[in-house]
Amino acid sequence: MNEFTQKHQAVWDWLYTCPDIQSLYFVQGEYDENRQIKLNEQVVYTPQGAGVDTWQKRYIREKGIKLYSFAVSQYAPMVSQVNTSANIEVINAFEKIVNWIEEQNRKKHYPLFPSDCKILKIEAFPGNIAGADEKGVKMQFITQIRYEKI
Repeated sequence: MNEFTQKHQAVWDWLYTCPDIQSLYFVQGEYDENRQIKLNEQVVYTPQGAGVDTWQKRYIREKGIKLYSFAVSQYAPMVSQVNTSANIEVINAFEKIVNWIEEQNRKKHYPLFPSDCKILKIEAFPGNIAGADEKGVKMQFITQIRYEKI
């Protein structure tokens, strides 16, 4: 397994320690005959590697500070009724994961990156609604892990 794949796996395993995430998917769940996602009144989470592992400060011999970024998407059913708190509950569930990531940073409970990588900080940036239709909504936030390559 190469280093980048190890980081993906470490993030995947780490996200599973979040009590609010029961399942993670690479393929965004189950599809119907029209290749549309089927939510079945469930919330689906997908970690999506942004393919970004960039140098912030580069020293000799491939040492320095790097930034590993990935997105977490949530696919959830939305309610189109008036005067219901169902949609707020979906947003609150999403925010709980962002808050969990911030708490893990405070506790220094990080993903287990390769031994030559020392994580300095992890942060989740506020999410947004990335798409919506009559079936549901896709919300997404970006997470960045700042680490030192030693």
